Amino acid sequence: IHQICYYQPHHPPNATLQLLKEATGAVEQPNATGTQQDCLGMSPLHIVACSTEHDLDIYRFLIEAYPNNLITQDKWGDIPIFYSFWGNAPREVVQLLVESHKTYFPDHAL
Repeated sequence: IHQICYYQPHHPPNATLQLLKEATGAVEQPNATGTQQDCLGMSPLHIVACSTEHDLDIYRFLIEAYPNNLITQDKWGDIPIFYSFWGNAPREVVQLLVESHKTYFPDHAL
């Protein structure tokens, strides 16, 4: 899943989304690979937030399948939403991350 997210800027969004669906299994019971962290402690959500290309459907899929990634900290203690700020992600992406964070983790401070 990390590799798909890393290379997602090189593919059309619908192709990336299809690859993610195939790799994760059904959203109702996704496999655990989406919760794993790479050597920098990044989840797949961190990786797409760092990207130069942003697609809301990819974010929605990852958030729905792996909501805990919204609050997963990398090795520097940062959560994905911070990367969306630093990378100047579109407003809609930042808004989706903030709203999802509030919905899934209302008691977790940003």
